[in-house]
Amino acid sequence: MFMPVFLSLVVVPLAIVSADKSFSPVDQAIWIDRLTYFRTTGLPWPAANMQRIEWKADLAKTAASSAAKCSATTGPGVNVYQSSSSNSSSIIDEAFQQWVVETSKKTLRTLAQPGALGVEIGKGTYNSYSQIVWATHD
Repeated sequence: MFMPVFLSLVVVPLAIVSADKSFSPVDQAIWIDRLTYFRTTGLPWPAANMQRIEWKADLAKTAASSAAKCSATTGPGVNVYQSSSSNSSSIIDEAFQQWVVETSKKTLRTLAQPGALGVEIGKGTYNSYSQIVWATHD
């Protein structure tokens, strides 16, 4: 089953480019690969409900247009990364380093282990890490 990349995830990578540019098919595949990798390995416990994701050009276009109008401020559903690099591969890896790896160092210490009575993994945790690794964003 394929699930489209939601606008909140697409805004993230396209915030780095102007509205008149887009990522190459290779870069799009790298974004999806990184998202998939961190969604499946980003928690110390196995995920039971992760669905496959794919790049959606119409969402990417909308996201690029929105990103071109916004400031570099993060907020609910938006992960922002700025770089002066022109190497898209480096930008992608640096963004995930910041959003997932660095943020997980703080976040994982606060999460209750699954199996605790009535505890949902990550309930109430909303940041760049959870935006990428949670299966849903309720």
